Amino acid sequence: MERNWDTGTERLLAIAYDATPPRLASATVPSEVPVGNTVQLRSRFVDAWSDLGATTWDFGDGSPPVTGPTVTHAWAARGSYDVEVTAADVHGNAATTPFTIVVH
Repeated sequence: MERNWDTGTERLLAIAYDATPPRLASATVPSEVPVGNTVQLRSRFVDAWSDLGATTWDFGDGSPPVTGPTVTHAWAARGSYDVEVTAADVHGNAATTPFTIVVH
């Protein structure tokens, strides 16, 4: 990571190695949903050192992953699903947070 500051009379350049992934600051993920109902899931990740990259959701039901901090999904069958949200920073450091959703 490289940051530049220019005050007009002085210039400062700082270079640091960022090996820390983003961390989940908040999430809205229901623990139970009715089968077939579309629900919204939200996450907010923060990173102390780098800009954020993509946020990806895996719904645990075999459907393709979806990218974005806020997504919608409907599960077609009853059951317990392991849902994961993964955020990466621009350097590729990634963090995954798991949730369990029961579809009834």
